[in-house]
Amino acid sequence: MNLFPRFSRNLLPFVVVLATFLAFSPAVMAEDAPDVYEYPFNGSFTEFSLRGGPVLDLGEVGTPFTLDAGFRNSFPFYLGDHRISYRFTTAAGAEPSAQIHSLHAALALHPLYLALLSRGIFSHFLASLHLELGFGPQLGLVAAHGEQSSQSGFGFAGSVGAGFDVPLTNANAGQALWLNFLYRRTWTTVSFEGEGFGEGLHDHGFFLGLGWRINGTIWRD
Repeated sequence: MNLFPRFSRNLLPFVVVLATFLAFSPAVMAEDAPDVYEYPFNGSFTEFSLRGGPVLDLGEVGTPFTLDAGFRNSFPFYLGDHRISYRFTTAAGAEPSAQIHSLHAALALHPLYLALLSRGIFSHFLASLHLELGFGPQLGLVAAHGEQSSQSGFGFAGSVGAGFDVPLTNANAGQALWLNFLYRRTWTTVSFEGEGFGEGLHDHGFFLGLGWRINGTIWRD
């Protein structure tokens, strides 16, 4: 199966939205404005986020879409972070149609975290670049199609990914709105019999989202 046409067609809206956010976000336009040092961003944070985007290579079930909601907390000094999330993936309208419900625990490492010592949106971008490893259970459901009956399957999934985050409002004001982008490759033990699922339910996911980030550790006064 040639993934490139599907890749370019489904990722183009993501690229346009991402470029618009970066070009017109308040954090970029007010980069030289005085910071409000109530709780300046030093790499420690708690974040609640919602992400979504296209999924590729999910068997032969069309062009699925995925949504992801999670809680994220960083280690001191932006060296790494961990995130717990619920993910829902659907291929509604395809034949056969499928749904996947996932719980996902991820550990991310920021190799360029020291870039946060500089100022500006580019420093935030560099410091936020991260590699992610994840694991969690999945429940898959497939609706009846033709002579095939409904199916369900339970298993576990592992993933690797990479992403970045940039602030859309003043990151040093104690709390801020951040843009999240993540690519994730997922392998799963969930599989179904029948047409469309011969290669399993492994996928490439592209996530664009918004996160509300509160500076400091969760134990701060």
